[in-house]
Order: sequence, then structure tokens, then C-alpha cells
Amino acid sequence: MDNVGAYLDALAQGSLERETFLKENAYSFLVTIEQQTDQLMNAVGTGDVANAPTVYNDAAALRRASIAARDAKVYKVVKTGANQEKDILVGRSRDNDVCIEDAEVSKRHARFAVTKDGLTLVDNGSTNGTYVNDAKLEAKKAKPVRPNDAVRFGRAAKMQLFDAEGFFDYLTLLRRFVGL
Repeated sequence: MDNVGAYLDALAQGSLERETFLKENAYSFLVTIEQQTDQLMNAVGTGDVANAPTVYNDAAALRRASIAARDAKVYKVVKTGANQEKDILVGRSRDNDVCIEDAEVSKRHARFAVTKDGLTLVDNGSTNGTYVNDAKLEAKKAKPVRPNDAVRFGRAAKMQLFDAEGFFDYLTLLRRFVGL
């Protein structure tokens, strides 16, 4: 399943149960939460990030955004065997474990490492940088990342990092807004 809608449909059909999901998905997920829009880019371009339109206070707008979230991409942060590296590689090239098809993402953009304390994220010296909670990572320097951190590779869509439990809870909440 590569988008939120597929997970929501499985949840609605009863084929996605919490305990089974948690047992079968002992890894993290990246979910796109924000696409670049002209309005957002204008706010960022003027340095007025605080007024960027990322939060809705209108219930109808929230519901529309929730329905649009069905199309959000879901990336499993897990070794796929696509390469010989020890770490989980992220980039535009298909031989990465997490392949993000976006021109703003370098071929070998970044890497996740699994440590005894959780995940770390390292920018591989990418052209457009890697950001955690809107702070640019220093190239080649490991940064611990935790569930609910916002991650952005270059100027591609912002993503939310979830552990399996948090992702399942997100789906359950989103299902209520979408009305499935």
C-alpha cells in the first residue's frame, strides 16, 4: 500500500486490525502531510513562515483536507534489499530503500540508521538539504529522529514520521473525518 487511501480502505473493510498491523509492521512510516503550494511558497519566500497556510480552523476545510489526505504517499522506513548498504537509503533512485520520485530529491539524498536508541537521519551531502522539524541538517552528521518529527527532503513534500502505533492511530482518526 503506497497511499493513505489504501490503508483507510483496508481499515473500513475490517481487513486491517490493530494488533495484527502492529505485529506485522515493526518499523516506521513517512507520510506526506503537506504539498508545496504557490501560497505557501509565497509566504516562505517573504520569510513569513508563521502565516503559511498549513493549519485549518474551519471544520469543512478540515474535512476537505482529510479527504485529500487519502492521496498522501506512505513510505515504509525499512530495508528492502534494494542495495547492499547497512542503512536505510532515501533518494530519487530506485535502488534506495525509500524511493521518493521528486526532482528536488537527490539520487542518494539521505539515510536512516537504526540504533539502540531509535532512528537517526543523515543527509548524504544532498543538493537541496534535509530538514527535521524545519531545521536543516548538517551534511554527514547524524540527527536522532523520533515519532511525530516533520521531515523534508529538499523542497519535496513535508512528511511526518510515525512509528507503527502512531500511524495506525493517525489512520483511525483520519477515518472519522473522511466518514468511512
